[in-house]
Amino acid sequence: RIAFKAADLTDAGETRDLVAETDPDAVVHLAAHPNTRHHTGATVFENNVESAYTVLDAAGRAGADVVWTASTSAYDRLYHRETWPPDRLPVDESYPTAADSPYPASKVAGEAVAEMVHRRHGVPVVTLRPTLVVFPGEERTAENRAAFDPADADPTGNFLSYVDARDLADLVAAALDRDLAGHGHEAYNVSAADQYLGRDTA
Repeated sequence: RIAFKAADLTDAGETRDLVAETDPDAVVHLAAHPNTRHHTGATVFENNVESAYTVLDAAGRAGADVVWTASTSAYDRLYHRETWPPDRLPVDESYPTAADSPYPASKVAGEAVAEMVHRRHGVPVVTLRPTLVVFPGEERTAENRAAFDPADADPTGNFLSYVDARDLADLVAAALDRDLAGHGHEAYNVSAADQYLGRDTA
């Protein structure tokens, strides 16, 4: 049975009351403004950080396990203004996060909130860092491969990586099915096994 309830997730009181009323075993937080094309930088940062705090803190107060999405843009490469040669490969979860634009900064701040919620409330928190999320048919791999010329290609900070929305949903479900008792805050990069061009990254 599914029950839909609308709430302003930047409102701490409203969010806390909704979570307390539901008394969930787990909370999944996926809501965010993804970019600054349709919203100001201040709006993106404020919405994403406030909603991460209110939702995760409410979940922690309720003693619920938490799964939420950050982003590989936390490494500040998807929106980077200059060509980026990474210091090392692979860019795994231990690679330092950084940000010089509002969306990645909001996700870095959200991860600090996730760590705080675990420490404060003792609940396990799983942070998923997906790369570009696409829906069926959107990856257009054949089209991208045919058009790609290394000589004049624009630099890309995520190495043309992507993840199918269905695979991301399966990963959220797998995280919920996992016995998280005794776990702290853990972050996981999320990407398809291949990328748009079907060639080695290095």
